[in-house]
Amino acid sequence: MGIVQLFTLALSFILYLVDLGTDVYLAIQHYKNGDLLFFITTVAVIGLSTVLVNIYAIRVLKTIPWYLRAILFVSHLSMICLFVSEIRRCVKENHGNEAQCGSSRKHFSKCDCDGCRSRLKESVETSLNVSFVRSMETFIEAVPQWLLQVYIMIHQQSYPWYAVISVVLSFASLLFGVVSLEKITGCT
Repeated sequence: MGIVQLFTLALSFILYLVDLGTDVYLAIQHYKNGDLLFFITTVAVIGLSTVLVNIYAIRVLKTIPWYLRAILFVSHLSMICLFVSEIRRCVKENHGNEAQCGSSRKHFSKCDCDGCRSRLKESVETSLNVSFVRSMETFIEAVPQWLLQVYIMIHQQSYPWYAVISVVLSFASLLFGVVSLEKITGCT
């Protein structure tokens, strides 16, 4: 995985955190403004999507002991752990990318020994799992949140800065999710 892919992954991680943060801030603002229905709906979308995405992220984190996965799930940190582990894996691949077989100084993706093929298969599988979880987050959280917030702004004919930022970040998250989905389906 090259520097561009690593940068994209890190940007996607940051976007995920900021998007989630602005959605929570937006829910708080709905509550402060007395818009109880919009507050409840926003919290429901955030809560349901976080639980669903964390369920799959926990499944992908199968190398972590079960008790740590349980803690990550309850704390809703499994998505963050998944991103961090993928970023660490990518950095390791970029710096320690020589074949482990010792027969060549080629990148493990270009070596044909069994060990390097196994390492390549694991690398591709992990990368696709992260892309799948990211695209799930897009269609379970970002799209519904984007639609809800656009509807609320149009319905109230009010466009506060925090709602506009939340909509823009949800849309950017949608774009990154589509890129992840293309990676899964092999369209890129």
